[in-house]
Amino acid sequence: MCYVAVMAKFSYLYQKYDVQYATQCLQHASSVYTKLMSTSGRDAEKFMALTELYRAAGLYTYRNQILEYKDFFEDNTSYLEETAYLYGSMTYLATRQPVDVDLCTVFMESIRNRGEELAKRSHNMIDAVMNVNNGTEDLLKRAEELSCANYVLYSYQYTEILEDFLHYLMGRNRDSVSYYPEEGDAADYLLLIAQQVSLADRH
Repeated sequence: MCYVAVMAKFSYLYQKYDVQYATQCLQHASSVYTKLMSTSGRDAEKFMALTELYRAAGLYTYRNQILEYKDFFEDNTSYLEETAYLYGSMTYLATRQPVDVDLCTVFMESIRNRGEELAKRSHNMIDAVMNVNNGTEDLLKRAEELSCANYVLYSYQYTEILEDFLHYLMGRNRDSVSYYPEEGDAADYLLLIAQQVSLADRH
């Protein structure tokens, strides 16, 4: 389902450059989703794929399937631990297609509350002279969540915390080590850096 989500997102973003090719990508994503739908239950990756398909295509069938998750989100405060649910909820909030206002409210409140929680304990997550967190992977995950909260409700405090996270990961830590990988996947780091650049003019 991640493949479907990526193809649908690419189609949405690429349509301003080549409508025909973007449409082909969307059709392919939709076809793959239809084949996988019967074998997959209601899970985070499927939700993420649905939100990307809905944003790109606007079909009511995708919208209705998204709304089948509504009770789950209303009764669950821990769904943001799943990155795919976080990405899917952000896509749903950002779409220009018709949306369910109540579901958007649930997403916004959950993400905002998560941001407030992380802001309160951020000083316990990074320290220049002591190891106080669960490693870079966990810190990057919290940075993703805080970035989403900052998108929903811009906060100078969130921006400062994200900046501190970035400094910590790039060398302002106990061992003066840059955790930026010389090889392999650096996507999470690049996202954090890109967000800091995009917010620079707000300071």
